[in-house]
Amino acid sequence: MEELDDLHEPTGCIEEAQDLAAALYGADAAFFAVNGTTGAIHAMLVAALSPGDAVLVPRNVHRSVFGGLVLADARPVYIEPIVDEALGIAHGLSTEAVREACRLHPEAKALLLVSPTYYGVASDVRAIAELVRPYAERRVLIAKDLISYFEDIQEFIVAEEIPGVAGPGGADGCEASATPRIVGCGALHVMWDDLAEVRTLAVHPDAVGTGLGSAILRELIAQAREMGLKRVFCLTFEEPFFGSHGFEPIEGTPVGADVFSEMLCSHDDGLAAFLDLARVKPNTLGNARMLLRL
Repeated sequence: MEELDDLHEPTGCIEEAQDLAAALYGADAAFFAVNGTTGAIHAMLVAALSPGDAVLVPRNVHRSVFGGLVLADARPVYIEPIVDEALGIAHGLSTEAVREACRLHPEAKALLLVSPTYYGVASDVRAIAELVRPYAERRVLIAKDLISYFEDIQEFIVAEEIPGVAGPGGADGCEASATPRIVGCGALHVMWDDLAEVRTLAVHPDAVGTGLGSAILRELIAQAREMGLKRVFCLTFEEPFFGSHGFEPIEGTPVGADVFSEMLCSHDDGLAAFLDLARVKPNTLGNARMLLRL
Protein backbone atom coordinates (compact mmCIF):
# COMPACT_ATOMS: atom_id res chain seq x y z
CA MET A 1 0.00 0.00 0.00
CA GLU A 2 1.44 3.35 -1.07
CA GLU A 3 0.30 5.19 2.05
CA LEU A 4 2.44 2.90 4.26
CA ASP A 5 5.73 3.97 2.57
CA ASP A 6 8.95 1.89 2.62
CA LEU A 7 11.49 2.28 5.44
CA HIS A 8 14.39 1.19 3.19
CA GLU A 9 13.62 3.71 0.44
CA PRO A 10 11.05 6.15 1.84
CA THR A 11 9.22 8.57 -0.43
CA GLY A 12 6.13 9.42 1.61
CA CYS A 13 5.23 9.79 5.26
CA ILE A 14 8.44 8.16 6.53
CA GLU A 15 10.59 10.45 4.40
CA GLU A 16 8.65 13.45 5.71
CA ALA A 17 9.07 12.27 9.32
CA GLN A 18 12.82 11.80 8.82
CA ASP A 19 13.12 15.30 7.37
CA LEU A 20 11.28 16.72 10.40
CA ALA A 21 13.57 14.81 12.76
CA ALA A 22 16.65 16.16 10.95
CA ALA A 23 15.31 19.71 11.23
CA LEU A 24 14.58 19.25 14.94
CA TYR A 25 18.15 18.14 15.70
CA GLY A 26 19.85 20.52 13.25
CA ALA A 27 21.20 17.62 11.16
CA ASP A 28 21.63 17.34 7.39
CA ALA A 29 19.68 14.08 7.36
CA ALA A 30 18.02 11.59 9.72
CA PHE A 31 17.40 7.88 9.23
CA PHE A 32 15.00 5.75 11.25
CA ALA A 33 16.15 2.32 12.43
CA VAL A 34 13.85 -0.46 13.61
CA ASN A 35 16.46 -3.01 14.67
CA GLY A 36 17.53 -1.26 17.87
CA THR A 37 20.15 1.35 18.68
CA THR A 38 22.96 -1.19 18.25
CA GLY A 39 22.20 -1.56 14.55
CA ALA A 40 21.93 2.22 14.16
CA ILE A 41 25.33 2.76 15.83
CA HIS A 42 26.91 0.10 13.60
CA ALA A 43 25.46 1.76 10.49
CA MET A 44 26.64 5.21 11.62
CA LEU A 45 30.23 4.08 12.21
CA VAL A 46 30.50 2.03 9.01
CA ALA A 47 29.06 4.90 6.95
CA ALA A 48 31.25 7.61 8.51
CA LEU A 49 34.63 5.84 8.76
CA SER A 50 37.17 4.22 6.46
CA PRO A 51 39.34 1.23 7.37
CA GLY A 52 42.24 2.26 9.59
CA ASP A 53 40.70 5.57 10.71
CA ALA A 54 41.41 6.65 14.29
CA VAL A 55 38.38 7.60 16.39
CA LEU A 56 38.36 9.39 19.75
CA VAL A 57 36.04 7.36 21.98
CA PRO A 58 34.95 7.76 25.62
CA ARG A 59 35.95 4.69 27.63
CA ASN A 60 32.37 4.32 28.90
CA VAL A 61 30.64 3.86 25.54
CA HIS A 62 28.10 1.11 25.03
CA ARG A 63 29.57 -2.18 23.84
CA SER A 64 27.74 -1.76 20.52
CA VAL A 65 30.32 0.93 19.67
CA PHE A 66 33.10 -1.62 19.97
CA GLY A 67 31.27 -3.92 17.57
CA GLY A 68 30.77 -1.04 15.14
CA LEU A 69 34.47 -0.15 15.26
CA VAL A 70 35.35 -3.76 14.46
CA LEU A 71 32.94 -3.78 11.51
CA ALA A 72 34.37 -0.48 10.26
CA ASP A 73 37.95 -1.69 10.84
CA ALA A 74 38.59 1.56 12.73
CA ARG A 75 41.06 2.19 15.55
CA PRO A 76 39.70 3.52 18.87
CA VAL A 77 41.65 6.09 20.90
CA TYR A 78 40.13 6.00 24.37
CA ILE A 79 39.44 9.07 26.53
CA GLU A 80 38.71 8.65 30.22
CA PRO A 81 35.40 10.27 31.22
CA ILE A 82 34.79 12.27 34.35
CA VAL A 83 33.99 9.89 37.21
CA ASP A 84 31.70 10.90 40.06
CA GLU A 85 33.53 9.38 43.02
CA ALA A 86 30.62 9.90 45.39
CA LEU A 87 28.12 8.06 43.18
CA GLY A 88 30.58 5.73 41.45
CA ILE A 89 29.29 6.56 37.96
CA ALA A 90 30.89 7.90 34.79
CA HIS A 91 29.77 11.21 33.32
CA GLY A 92 30.75 12.97 30.11
CA LEU A 93 34.16 14.03 28.83
CA SER A 94 35.87 17.14 30.14
CA THR A 95 36.81 19.83 27.64
CA GLU A 96 40.43 19.49 28.74
CA ALA A 97 40.46 15.73 28.06
CA VAL A 98 39.10 16.24 24.54
CA ARG A 99 41.60 19.01 23.83
CA GLU A 100 44.50 16.83 24.97
CA ALA A 101 43.30 13.87 22.91
CA CYS A 102 43.02 16.10 19.82
CA ARG A 103 46.54 17.38 20.45
CA LEU A 104 48.03 13.90 20.87
CA HIS A 105 46.10 12.35 17.98
CA PRO A 106 45.75 14.91 15.18
CA GLU A 107 45.17 12.03 12.78
CA ALA A 108 41.82 11.21 14.39
CA LYS A 109 38.94 11.43 11.92
CA ALA A 110 36.06 11.55 14.39
CA LEU A 111 35.06 12.12 18.00
CA LEU A 112 32.24 10.00 19.37
CA LEU A 113 30.38 11.51 22.33
CA VAL A 114 27.90 9.99 24.75
CA SER A 115 25.65 12.97 25.47
CA PRO A 116 23.48 12.87 27.43
CA THR A 117 25.25 10.08 29.30
CA TYR A 118 23.44 6.99 30.54
CA TYR A 119 22.75 8.97 33.72
CA GLY A 120 21.35 12.02 31.93
CA VAL A 121 24.38 14.33 31.98
CA ALA A 122 24.89 16.41 28.82
CA SER A 123 28.17 17.80 27.51
CA ASP A 124 28.98 21.49 26.92
CA VAL A 125 26.14 22.84 29.04
CA ARG A 126 28.48 24.72 31.35
CA ALA A 127 30.38 26.15 28.39
CA ILE A 128 27.11 27.51 27.00
CA ALA A 129 26.15 28.94 30.39
CA GLU A 130 29.56 30.61 30.70
CA LEU A 131 29.23 32.11 27.22
CA VAL A 132 25.85 33.62 28.10
CA ARG A 133 26.81 34.83 31.60
CA PRO A 134 28.32 38.23 30.58
CA TYR A 135 25.21 39.06 28.56
CA ALA A 136 22.95 38.11 31.47
CA GLU A 137 25.01 40.29 33.82
CA ARG A 138 24.46 43.26 31.48
CA ARG A 139 20.75 42.29 31.20
CA VAL A 140 21.06 41.86 27.44
CA LEU A 141 19.80 38.30 27.95
CA ILE A 142 17.57 36.99 30.71
CA ALA A 143 19.60 35.22 33.40
CA LYS A 144 18.99 31.48 33.78
CA ASP A 145 19.98 28.95 36.40
CA LEU A 146 22.40 26.25 35.25
CA ILE A 147 19.66 23.64 35.61
CA SER A 148 17.66 25.45 32.91
CA TYR A 149 20.46 24.91 30.40
CA PHE A 150 20.58 21.20 31.20
CA GLU A 151 16.80 20.95 30.79
CA ASP A 152 16.81 22.79 27.44
CA ILE A 153 20.11 21.61 25.92
CA GLN A 154 18.36 19.70 23.11
CA GLU A 155 17.05 23.03 21.75
CA PHE A 156 20.52 24.58 21.33
CA ILE A 157 22.87 24.86 18.41
CA VAL A 158 26.45 25.99 19.02
CA ALA A 159 29.28 27.42 16.93
CA GLU A 160 32.69 26.04 17.82
CA GLU A 161 36.04 27.54 16.95
CA ILE A 162 38.25 24.76 15.59
CA PRO A 163 42.00 24.67 16.35
CA GLY A 164 44.06 25.99 13.46
CA VAL A 165 41.19 27.96 11.87
CA ALA A 166 41.81 31.69 12.00
CA GLY A 167 39.48 33.56 14.30
CA PRO A 168 35.76 33.19 15.01
CA GLY A 169 34.02 32.90 11.67
CA GLY A 170 37.38 33.06 9.88
CA ALA A 171 37.71 36.81 10.46
CA ASP A 172 40.83 38.47 9.04
CA GLY A 173 43.39 39.52 11.58
CA CYS A 174 42.26 37.07 14.27
CA GLU A 175 44.72 34.56 15.62
CA ALA A 176 44.03 30.86 15.23
CA SER A 177 42.65 29.18 18.33
CA ALA A 178 44.94 26.59 19.94
CA THR A 179 42.04 24.60 21.42
CA PRO A 180 38.37 24.08 20.53
CA ARG A 181 35.91 26.41 22.25
CA ILE A 182 32.28 27.39 21.92
CA VAL A 183 32.04 30.92 20.49
CA GLY A 184 28.32 31.18 19.81
CA CYS A 185 24.99 29.62 20.71
CA GLY A 186 21.27 29.97 20.18
CA ALA A 187 18.10 27.98 20.84
CA LEU A 188 14.73 27.53 19.16
CA HIS A 189 11.88 26.80 21.57
CA VAL A 190 8.58 25.65 20.04
CA MET A 191 5.61 27.27 21.81
CA TRP A 192 2.62 26.32 19.62
CA ASP A 193 1.87 24.41 16.42
CA ASP A 194 2.86 27.42 14.28
CA LEU A 195 5.08 29.37 16.67
CA ALA A 196 8.60 29.22 18.12
CA GLU A 197 10.86 31.59 20.04
CA VAL A 198 14.55 32.36 19.47
CA ARG A 199 16.22 32.15 22.86
CA THR A 200 19.70 32.71 24.33
CA LEU A 201 21.35 33.93 21.13
CA ALA A 202 24.89 34.94 22.15
CA VAL A 203 28.40 35.14 20.72
CA HIS A 204 31.79 35.37 22.40
CA PRO A 205 33.17 38.94 22.60
CA ASP A 206 35.98 37.89 20.23
CA ALA A 207 33.36 36.98 17.60
CA VAL A 208 31.31 40.18 17.75
CA GLY A 209 31.18 41.80 14.31
CA THR A 210 32.14 38.65 12.40
CA GLY A 211 28.59 37.79 11.30
CA LEU A 212 28.42 34.76 13.59
CA GLY A 213 25.29 35.95 15.37
CA SER A 214 23.50 36.41 12.05
CA ALA A 215 24.63 32.95 10.91
CA ILE A 216 23.22 31.34 14.07
CA LEU A 217 19.94 33.25 13.73
CA ARG A 218 19.60 32.23 10.07
CA GLU A 219 20.09 28.58 11.05
CA LEU A 220 17.42 28.81 13.76
CA ILE A 221 15.00 30.42 11.29
CA ALA A 222 15.78 27.66 8.79
CA GLN A 223 14.95 25.08 11.45
CA ALA A 224 11.61 26.79 12.07
CA ARG A 225 10.81 26.65 8.35
CA GLU A 226 11.80 22.98 8.17
CA MET A 227 9.36 22.25 11.01
CA GLY A 228 6.56 24.01 9.15
CA LEU A 229 6.25 26.87 11.64
CA LYS A 230 4.75 30.18 10.50
CA ARG A 231 6.01 32.64 13.13
CA VAL A 232 9.17 33.15 15.17
CA PHE A 233 9.10 35.34 18.28
CA CYS A 234 11.95 37.05 20.14
CA LEU A 235 12.25 39.23 23.23
CA THR A 236 15.30 41.43 22.83
CA PHE A 237 17.21 44.63 23.51
CA GLU A 238 18.83 44.25 20.07
CA GLU A 239 15.91 45.54 18.01
CA PRO A 240 18.04 46.76 15.02
CA PHE A 241 19.79 43.38 14.75
CA PHE A 242 16.58 41.34 14.69
CA GLY A 243 14.89 43.97 12.54
CA SER A 244 17.59 43.45 9.90
CA HIS A 245 16.48 39.81 9.72
CA GLY A 246 12.82 40.64 9.15
CA PHE A 247 11.49 40.73 12.72
CA GLU A 248 8.93 43.42 13.45
CA PRO A 249 7.82 44.89 16.82
CA ILE A 250 4.43 43.71 18.08
CA GLU A 251 1.91 44.99 20.61
CA GLY A 252 -0.63 43.03 22.57
CA THR A 253 -1.14 39.31 22.14
CA PRO A 254 -1.16 38.02 18.54
CA VAL A 255 -3.24 34.89 19.23
CA GLY A 256 -6.94 34.17 19.52
CA ALA A 257 -8.79 33.74 22.80
CA ASP A 258 -8.84 29.94 22.58
CA VAL A 259 -5.06 29.67 22.04
CA PHE A 260 -4.47 32.32 24.71
CA SER A 261 -6.35 30.26 27.30
CA GLU A 262 -4.33 27.15 26.40
CA MET A 263 -1.04 29.04 26.64
CA LEU A 264 -1.96 30.33 30.10
CA CYS A 265 -1.59 26.75 31.35
CA SER A 266 2.17 26.97 30.78
CA HIS A 267 4.58 28.18 33.48
CA ASP A 268 7.23 29.10 30.88
CA ASP A 269 8.46 32.70 31.28
CA GLY A 270 9.21 33.03 27.56
CA LEU A 271 5.63 32.15 26.69
CA ALA A 272 4.44 34.61 29.34
CA ALA A 273 6.55 37.33 27.67
CA PHE A 274 4.99 36.45 24.31
CA LEU A 275 1.54 36.83 25.87
CA ASP A 276 2.68 40.11 27.48
CA LEU A 277 1.59 38.93 30.94
CA ALA A 278 2.09 41.30 33.85
CA ARG A 279 3.96 38.74 35.99
CA VAL A 280 7.09 38.85 33.76
CA LYS A 281 7.15 42.57 32.95
CA PRO A 282 9.58 43.46 35.79
CA ASN A 283 12.13 41.14 34.14
CA THR A 284 11.55 42.39 30.60
CA LEU A 285 11.57 46.17 30.96
CA GLY A 286 13.19 47.79 27.94
CA ASN A 287 12.95 44.66 25.79
CA ALA A 288 11.22 44.73 22.42
CA ARG A 289 8.70 41.99 21.59
CA MET A 290 9.31 41.12 17.93
CA LEU A 291 7.83 38.65 15.49
CA LEU A 292 9.03 37.19 12.19
CA ARG A 293 6.38 35.84 9.84
CA LEU A 294 7.71 33.03 7.65
